[in-house]
Amino acid sequence: MITEESSLVSRLLGRDTTAQREYFSFAVEIWQAFPLRRLHSVAPMWMQAEGLPDPAQLDLDRRKQGLPPRRGEIYRKVSQLLDREATLTTNQINAKSHPDLWPDPNSHYANVSSNLRDFELSERDVIGWQGDSQAFWLKRHDFVACVGVDGTVSPKIMLERFGMDDRPWLARARGWSKATPLPDRRLDMRFTEGMVTVSGAPGDPVHRVRAVPVTEDHFRPAPPEPQEEDKDAALAKKAETLARRFSTYTVDLASMSEPDCVAAIDALTAQIGPDINERPYHNHLQAGVPLRRQAAQREEVLLACCEALPRRRTCDPRADRRGVHAHRTACQRLVRSLRRRDSDRAVGLRRLVPRAPG
Repeated sequence: MITEESSLVSRLLGRDTTAQREYFSFAVEIWQAFPLRRLHSVAPMWMQAEGLPDPAQLDLDRRKQGLPPRRGEIYRKVSQLLDREATLTTNQINAKSHPDLWPDPNSHYANVSSNLRDFELSERDVIGWQGDSQAFWLKRHDFVACVGVDGTVSPKIMLERFGMDDRPWLARARGWSKATPLPDRRLDMRFTEGMVTVSGAPGDPVHRVRAVPVTEDHFRPAPPEPQEEDKDAALAKKAETLARRFSTYTVDLASMSEPDCVAAIDALTAQIGPDINERPYHNHLQAGVPLRRQAAQREEVLLACCEALPRRRTCDPRADRRGVHAHRTACQRLVRSLRRRDSDRAVGLRRLVPRAPG
């Protein structure tokens, strides 16, 4: 929590009726994995009372009456309590354990813990990471902020061009539909009116809102959104690519020496497990043998792989009864087709599991 004195000019002009302004933030801990240790603890996305989450609707009656929010009293007491008791967590705070946190239990909804849970950082607040993995972007009430793994933080950002949302009881920036991190801690944001680019460079004071002026937001028309059928086609294509990849067994062949060939065949056989019935794509399986060799040598390896395959692992019970003869015949057909190719990557066993009759 940060307490800031209101300026005398603001109070005289009636812009700020309180002598002090209070700002609240959650803590983000940045850890190093190897060796495991905490590097930094930072506080982004500072909020005043009107910006604090209120899913428990503690200020519902005051909002209806047009009065300023009161929930800041609770957050202030919680902040002071956590400062005194370092091992305490918000999950351990409730009306029974800390009744003094409730300013007026008779007129406030009792589930303050739901407010505190919504106040904490969660995965849904993370927009994405910078490409170099040295910073990530957060969102809260459509404000955005950039947090560096070096412990630096940007103020939360809004666009002067679009202003604030029209809900005075909840401080919220104008909504955007998509955000994409760019190099150098920049962020592309898509609004209904067009695209803007903002900078997430560290700055002070970190608890204030950084309003990006119209002259610095790099506004331009937004490219057209893909049509629904285009999205469906793109999703189908991605699913097909994944299915093709899943239907391929790949082994590396270091050389044509006998030990390396045996090792490759053993590796291929070891990959074939109970999930073989789930892997075919269009009733096909593939085996990839990366090797820059002559076609005849590739054929020799593929035929050896065919012989090494388990005899009774097929996708269809009717095909299973055909036994190894069907595998052998299919591999021979493939090898004959390979003679017409000249590729640096031998791809074989395409009809490892032939279609069953009918």
